[in-house]
Amino acid sequence: MKKYLLALLALAVMASTAGKSNALTLQQLLVPGTQVTVGCLTFKNFRDLSITGIGSPTVVVGFGAGGSDIDLNFVEVSPGYVEVQYGPWDISNLGPGVFNRNLSFKYDVVADPGMDIIAVDGGGVFGATVAPPSANPGTNIANATFVNNYTPNVGPGVNVNLTGVKVNDGTFVDFMDQTVPIGPAQSITVVKDFLLQLVITQSQSGTLYNAHVSAYRQSYHYTPEPGTLALLVGFGVAGSLFAIRRRRA
Repeated sequence: MKKYLLALLALAVMASTAGKSNALTLQQLLVPGTQVTVGCLTFKNFRDLSITGIGSPTVVVGFGAGGSDIDLNFVEVSPGYVEVQYGPWDISNLGPGVFNRNLSFKYDVVADPGMDIIAVDGGGVFGATVAPPSANPGTNIANATFVNNYTPNVGPGVNVNLTGVKVNDGTFVDFMDQTVPIGPAQSITVVKDFLLQLVITQSQSGTLYNAHVSAYRQSYHYTPEPGTLALLVGFGVAGSLFAIRRRRA
């Protein structure tokens, strides 16, 4: 009975929190003991921040010291579907030169009792300025690589890796949305690694070259665990039979 009541409570939370969100900077999340609960998922233990780079870009966004200018918005988009929305990120320079910024950190995501995380996904929008636009062969390149590693408490780990590339010979590859099944798991340790890079070998006077990522998201899909669903169905059938008997009586 206790497990049944917990399952009903979790389902009620799923239904009542859709559309709710919480926004914090990464710097705030890195404070020990800080956690965010949205829907039936809790995000906690943010740790192991590392920010490195090459060169001195004129503009740097999203790589501030201590995670001070990285916003994370936790949103229950619909029952059983939570998004973590990040960014934006940008590095810009007049060139020539090689410029990059790399950021990585870890956190844990834990589902409420009676719930399982069953899939993870990622997506975003990549863009860049790498003029002159029709060099042959290409001389300037911008790229973004976002690596997401997930280690569940049950089952094998999975990766969701996004890559964007733009070359001034006309080549352009945007991020491709990916969804990967996982677990089912009650908790996951997440390792994130973000890289933006500019390689400018042919610069034009007055052109500000850049690589940027906007609208980046990382999502989690969860559902009642099979035992909980069976229990709910069983109680539902029993309740229906009881109601029928009462009507016949």
